[in-house]
Amino acid sequence: MSKKKVLLTLHIDQELRDQFKTATKSRGQDMSTVVEKMMGPWIEQHSTDPEMERVQLDQAVTILVKAVCAQLDANRTWATEAILDAGMGLPGCGVFNKRIGHFSLEKQECGRHFARWLLCRIIGLLSQNRKVFLVCDSGTTVFWFLKALGELINEYFKKSDPLPIHPEKLSLLTLVTNNIPGAEAFVAYASQHPLPVPSKRVLISDLIECRLLAGLLLPEYVALTGADTDSDLEAVYTRISTQRLKPAPVFIGVATGNWLNIVPFEGKALPQLLARGRGHGPFKKKLLQVCDEVFVIAPLGKIFLKSVDELNNKLRYSDSAAESQLRSYEVVGMPEGKATAIKLVSTYRDKISSVMRNHSQDVREAIGKFAADPERQQQQTSLPIEQVEHLLFKFDDFSDKSPEAQIEIELPHQQTRTPEFEKLFFNIR
Repeated sequence: MSKKKVLLTLHIDQELRDQFKTATKSRGQDMSTVVEKMMGPWIEQHSTDPEMERVQLDQAVTILVKAVCAQLDANRTWATEAILDAGMGLPGCGVFNKRIGHFSLEKQECGRHFARWLLCRIIGLLSQNRKVFLVCDSGTTVFWFLKALGELINEYFKKSDPLPIHPEKLSLLTLVTNNIPGAEAFVAYASQHPLPVPSKRVLISDLIECRLLAGLLLPEYVALTGADTDSDLEAVYTRISTQRLKPAPVFIGVATGNWLNIVPFEGKALPQLLARGRGHGPFKKKLLQVCDEVFVIAPLGKIFLKSVDELNNKLRYSDSAAESQLRSYEVVGMPEGKATAIKLVSTYRDKISSVMRNHSQDVREAIGKFAADPERQQQQTSLPIEQVEHLLFKFDDFSDKSPEAQIEIELPHQQTRTPEFEKLFFNIR
């Protein structure tokens, strides 16, 4: 059965029509037949609904964006490197180079939890009209603590009702540190955020003095170290102590180490600081000596239960190494009589899927008494330091990732990611 034909009028250019007519005639073809054949493929090519095409394209874009974002979120190293390479980022953090990315999220979480806890303790001391000198060590771990501290001071005085102390009491608090990026981060925030006092608003930085210690710059840790730094801290302590203030001032230390190992000291299991680098260890020792109470803060993956000799041997570090990165870690000795004044601050893993769960349990058993429950921790902010327990904050942010992904995050240093090292120092099997 032949298809029905219809009369179709097309308005086209006269010259083009004449050329088309001549070309078809020379080939013995009918113009209508040629036009009909040309229309078929064009119709097939353009028969899809444009709106449907747009919807399909949008769906494809959405799927692609989600897949790319998931990949980028799974491994954020690219973001850290891009920010640091561009010289961007948080005030003070760029100078740490890529070290700022090691244990980054855990250090931020732990630093923020501890800053909130310690702020409550400091507020209690200030309410007694006691001067407080917060002596802070160098390093990225303490950097995140100092950054959080400024933010939490602002949050505390804006959300607390009624206020336990008048904001002007903060003038009794002095920050003393050799941590250049940490001091910068704290002051950068404090200088932009005022607190309400009678008939005016005063910047946090105008209430809390920040005392940067003297010394030589240690580039690797962006810290001031050396004999001048130790003498300067000693001078601050001596000047305040000889004033015989009533009530007595309190020196609170926040320290960290390249590593920590748990060792017995004066009848207690305590975190022992390990350090290397010019003047790094002596400053930590001086901090331990002058402070009335010391909180040693570190991520779980920086704590082990073996000896420092075992660590150096496994990493093949030695005192005679020409390169500073290959030199041995040294023990920072704890002063006599300070066993009850030194507390560990770290995290623990609770989920059974965590590759660090066994190690977390080993550390908890080794240190004995600790406070992991938020309510129990809060109750200890007002206790004498002798009664304060070690502080552990829950951290399971990576525990649902694959074991391989967890190990890469939990142990960011490649030389520690060997089956032998993982088993010996972190009980990863």
